[in-house]
Amino acid sequence: MLELTNIQGLSFYGYKSYIDVQDTSLGPICNFNVIIGKNNTGKTSFIDIIEALITPTLLITKPYAATTINLCVPLDEEHLSNGFAVGVLHEFAFGYPNDLAYAKQFIGKPIILTKQGKTVHGMVKDAKLDSDSQEAFQRVANSYSSCFPSYSLFKIHAERDIRPEPENFVLNLNSNGEGASNLIRAFINQNEYKESLVEETLLNELNKIMGADAHFTRIQIQQIQNNEQPLWEIFLEEKEAGRFALSKSGSGLKTIILVLLNLLILPHLAEYRKKKRAFAFEELENNLHPALQRRLFDYLYSYSITNNVPIFLTTHSHVAIDMFYGKEHAQILHVTKQDHKSSIKKIDNTLDKIKILDDLAVKASDLFQSNGIIWVEGPSDRVYIKKWLEIFGGNKFQEGKDYQFLYYGGRLLEKYSAEELENKINIITTNHNSAIVIDSDKLSKHAQLNDTKRRIRDEFKNLDLFCWITEGKEIENYLPVQAINKTFGYNIKKQCEQYEKFPDYIKKWDRNFTNHKVKFAENVALNLTAANSNVFDVQKQIEHLYREISKWNNK
Repeated sequence: MLELTNIQGLSFYGYKSYIDVQDTSLGPICNFNVIIGKNNTGKTSFIDIIEALITPTLLITKPYAATTINLCVPLDEEHLSNGFAVGVLHEFAFGYPNDLAYAKQFIGKPIILTKQGKTVHGMVKDAKLDSDSQEAFQRVANSYSSCFPSYSLFKIHAERDIRPEPENFVLNLNSNGEGASNLIRAFINQNEYKESLVEETLLNELNKIMGADAHFTRIQIQQIQNNEQPLWEIFLEEKEAGRFALSKSGSGLKTIILVLLNLLILPHLAEYRKKKRAFAFEELENNLHPALQRRLFDYLYSYSITNNVPIFLTTHSHVAIDMFYGKEHAQILHVTKQDHKSSIKKIDNTLDKIKILDDLAVKASDLFQSNGIIWVEGPSDRVYIKKWLEIFGGNKFQEGKDYQFLYYGGRLLEKYSAEELENKINIITTNHNSAIVIDSDKLSKHAQLNDTKRRIRDEFKNLDLFCWITEGKEIENYLPVQAINKTFGYNIKKQCEQYEKFPDYIKKWDRNFTNHKVKFAENVALNLTAANSNVFDVQKQIEHLYREISKWNNK
């Protein structure tokens, strides 16, 4: 059975502002597809194309009539059997006497399907075929006239609401939210449905997404009176705030409930039970603060992977860029429009990310450039600290998304400050979430820190920011001798002492250490473990840093 995530390539043109095929030539469809761009650039039109694949009758209606969709999908035996018969003798250039047996060599190979209106044309990519084979493959292509008939596409429109509704035994949930109250009424009150899906499952997932912002203890549906007819109204109960009508709450809460109704409740209706699911959600970020956006987006990403369903998310929120750039099962598609012509580009490098921010008119000051910055002296320090964060904190946080390293360059530290000082670079204006790691450079227990390091330490302390001044002379003094020996095959007998100069310590084994500190760090880091890394105060400091990163990311 063909899956949406089997699509290896997609392009289309002739629909609304999508004029040229070269402007929409995309790669594979992923589990999670973020379509980002300004308003009115063509994000919703992309969703329309996905819906047209699932509901091919749309392609013969206006405004789809001139639309051409090109798909690249892998051939399978099911579709090949629609073009090649079993046991029919036929002379092929390749000498195969059995049509389907001959065709099976193409299983898994890509076929390019061109769909326009009711017609479908097919071409096997990179294959030389005789005329009889080409005719058979056209029959195969015709069998793709309805490519994804087993799918239902659940949508949420950018303009949406949940309101009290009259009782209706025809259950449906429109993309604008109409039908939500009636759907919840049916699942709570009608005996053919499980009320626990709403009262327990939906409620629990709602609380997961809300996090510390709210905790609801109950969800109910009750009848209220109006001037014309009784209406059913959803009520939520919160321990501190008490009971309140959903219609009186903010649109952000309604959005989350609509998402959960689509994910958790709609698939249980009879007409959807035997169908595969795909979801298209538009501008969910509206009226959600960034922390709640992240939790909702993260929930959707996990759902798409766990249930192996494709989700298409249109947005103009910069939060999605940091969250999904580089994710294994996600892609970001940037939609732009110029001279009334729309185009889509897959984002696969940092420069493209910056172009999105420029397109959305997002300032660096809006983003604070990263969720937080760890200031270190140089790139070798970054290697060690990143590895220790993995060892003592796990792989929960990602560099470039949850935190970023910046280098202050040793003696240049004197030029920096965490306060507004004349002739100093203010660290906090770069990012208000900041931490700093500084080599003490002490050569003995009673040696004093220099004036700059004491000033930075005190400034960070006054602002309740993380500052780690090494217990040893420098960060290399924390390196366990076991890791060094294992990495390079040395036979060093003792650990580098607390105030020993590391270049002197290692010079018998590596005279050029200072010329390749980063490469040295990258090699040694491979052999750092929890068992050998608890040198001096490294574990204590890294665990403290990990807690700071958690605060930066509201986790």
